[in-house]
Amino acid sequence: MNRTFRTITVPEKGSWIKKRYRPFIDSAGIPVAVKQIGPLDGSGSKAQLILFDDGQQYVVKFKGNFQGPRVLANELIASRLAQMLQLPIAEFQVVRVPQIFIDFEPDMARRPFIGGLQFGSLFYANAIASPTQTMLGHLDNPTLLASIVVFDHLINNWDRSCHGDNVLFLPGSPPQLLLIDHGHAFLGPEWTVEELQANTLPVKPLFGNFYRIMAPYLVGDVFAESLERVERLQRQQLAALMVDIPLEWGIYEAEQEALIEFLLARKDQVRPTIAKLQRRGRFPQTEDYKKYIVR
Repeated sequence: MNRTFRTITVPEKGSWIKKRYRPFIDSAGIPVAVKQIGPLDGSGSKAQLILFDDGQQYVVKFKGNFQGPRVLANELIASRLAQMLQLPIAEFQVVRVPQIFIDFEPDMARRPFIGGLQFGSLFYANAIASPTQTMLGHLDNPTLLASIVVFDHLINNWDRSCHGDNVLFLPGSPPQLLLIDHGHAFLGPEWTVEELQANTLPVKPLFGNFYRIMAPYLVGDVFAESLERVERLQRQQLAALMVDIPLEWGIYEAEQEALIEFLLARKDQVRPTIAKLQRRGRFPQTEDYKKYIVR
């Protein structure tokens, strides 16, 4: 790879970047790390907040992270699928963090991180993780919340049903929701082809604390639109999700085909699972939903 070096202007006097690390321009246009901001609190994968040469700050998950080897691919594929299904996903990028960058930053050097191509999610400074029930009420868009439930069942993302910090609330007029953190999608961060094939079905009902917070706004037939969108997914659309996944992430032809088959088999089984949750009283089917308010 041809590497063109350039001077990076850093405001801090005596910056370690000027002394130790000279960022280069990636010939493929992939953003390259220029400055570590700090670790992300509470991240199971020990994600890091990093400034890149495109001027953006990304929350970066690394190869060699603590959760498992499939985290980066899970994040990229789920994010692309969310875009395809018109869900509000945080902006994302494949980014480059060289090994020398990792080695010169003490907090990262002590981790088992591996340099190269990583997954980056754009950092939103004013975002609020784990939105409250009151915040969700300001959205005035129950079909959006319903589409999140449908999406999570499609990709088997149990994590968000329990943890609201996988959703960002952006205050404003109007306020917005953004989805993040899909490292536990499919069968988690360590799935194998054989496990995907053996555990595609059934689509198990998901319901945790965050879904309970959303429940008052999921009245009646709010799931119809998102269910229809999922059921219309075709093989060629799912195959497009697999294009240009970095080879170093280990998602080869067999893994890609297993993921496609996993999604194809599940897309028509989400509807009966949602119906089962409604029959169990998890989501209200009438306007009388006071019992769903979280005190």
